[in-house]
Amino acid sequence: MRSVPVNMEFNLKDFILSESEKIMAELEKAFFAAGYPEHASKKISERLRYINELLDYFDSPAASENTLAAGGSYTNPVYSDILKTASSLRAEGVALNAFLGMLKITFGCFESVAGLECASAEFLRHFRKKADLLEQAVVAEWTNAGSRTMNTALMDANRRLTIAQSRYEKIMEADGSIIIFFGENGIITDSNFRAKYAFGEDPSGYNVMEFLGINERDLQSFIRKYGEARHEILMDGQYFSVRLVPLGNANTGVIEYMFIFHNITGMVDERKYLEEEVIRRMEELEGSKKFFESVFSSAGDGIIIFDFENRLVKVNKKACFMFGVKDSQSCINNVTDLFLTGNQKILFSITRQLKESETWDGEMEMTGMSGRFSALVTLNRFDVDEKVYYSLIVRDISFLKDMERELVDEKKHVEEKNIALRNIIQSIRGQDDDLRSEMLFKMESHILPLMERLRREKDENEKSLLYSDICESISGLLDKDSTKNHSGEAFARLSRTEERICRMIVTGYTTKQIADELFVTHDTVQTHRKNIRKKLDINNKDVNLYTYLKNISSTSEQ
Repeated sequence: MRSVPVNMEFNLKDFILSESEKIMAELEKAFFAAGYPEHASKKISERLRYINELLDYFDSPAASENTLAAGGSYTNPVYSDILKTASSLRAEGVALNAFLGMLKITFGCFESVAGLECASAEFLRHFRKKADLLEQAVVAEWTNAGSRTMNTALMDANRRLTIAQSRYEKIMEADGSIIIFFGENGIITDSNFRAKYAFGEDPSGYNVMEFLGINERDLQSFIRKYGEARHEILMDGQYFSVRLVPLGNANTGVIEYMFIFHNITGMVDERKYLEEEVIRRMEELEGSKKFFESVFSSAGDGIIIFDFENRLVKVNKKACFMFGVKDSQSCINNVTDLFLTGNQKILFSITRQLKESETWDGEMEMTGMSGRFSALVTLNRFDVDEKVYYSLIVRDISFLKDMERELVDEKKHVEEKNIALRNIIQSIRGQDDDLRSEMLFKMESHILPLMERLRREKDENEKSLLYSDICESISGLLDKDSTKNHSGEAFARLSRTEERICRMIVTGYTTKQIADELFVTHDTVQTHRKNIRKKLDINNKDVNLYTYLKNISSTSEQ
């Protein structure tokens, strides 16, 4: 081991740094042995900085022993770096004893490596004195720093408490509620401004239940009742929502209660109004429901309510009667059961296309108690609570359809009669023309010459004879046989077989029956019918031969 020169000018820092590897190895072993593995495993650079700070201290001029003032801290620059390191370690959670232990280990390592035990007594005393002063400085600064931290924490806590108290007081005054405080003996200790204003005096010192006029068996019952839930109370014609909040606990030794009154008169009035409005609306709804049920049940048309899945919801009595059941519950399971197969697809398509409140009208064939029937259908969509429903109104129009078909047949029959009458009128007009021509011819060829002879004749006997001839001629013109209608002339053109066939047609014989009666073929009868139509001048194919002959027969009888 190298010995330290006795000379006091010996530079400890240079000597230790020259042996830095050895020093750091010794320190690592010593820290592990002393139970400081986290410091033993620190980086070499950190350990070297720590050694440098200590060596700078030992090589610096000695500080005055009076540097630490009572209650103060070491302010001499010679302690600055070491104390900063100590403060940093303290912030990391290192205890004072641990840090002092590391210092002593380091001092011992210096003495061992540098061979200070062989140095002069004066140098060794100087080294150990500086080491003792450094320990004192660390202890003093560590203690003062703890006090400063505590004081700072207390000051910060007081500041936060002051802020919280100020905020609490402002909230109490700004809040529209009435707030009173009372102790565990029931005596009011404090209140906010609104409480004093509302009660007209400072309630402090009064018993809380007596002051508020609350009748409870005892204070604990009062606290238990109003502490469990909010209550409504009536004071001086106003409604308040009250709540009891405990402040403090048995651990703090402070038991106090805050009784909060919130004026809810406006809300209570609004609630009463809403309750009355709800009752009124419910009564109106009940009336509307009864009205709807009455109209729904007694409606003359079948009404069916079903949902988006075609499931029946409600069916009125008329619909049940139409579809042959006793009540709406057992009426039908699915609305598509009412429609024929083709119309089921149409119904499905229409329901999927309808939007809310839209309506569709049309005719459909449905299946009812008596089988198929025609119906006028009105389909409407309405939504309730985001669910889709449809109302189906069914009106049986089978009777109207039958009447329509009868009217069509009657119209066709009338048209046939009109055609026959037009032909008869044309025939009569032709007959009139023939009769007029015949009368003119007779007048010109016979009567007028007789009248001319009568005018010229002088003999009275001859005049009398001429007059008789003229009268007979005129009577001949007016003879019924001479005014025979055109139909007779037309029928005169028919053969005996054709006349017989006409009489059989008017009687109601069919073509087959006529053929059987006359022992001829069906085609032969058809040929006779065509000849009859031709001879009777029936050129319109829409004219029924039976109808025409029937009308001619009726006219002849008249």
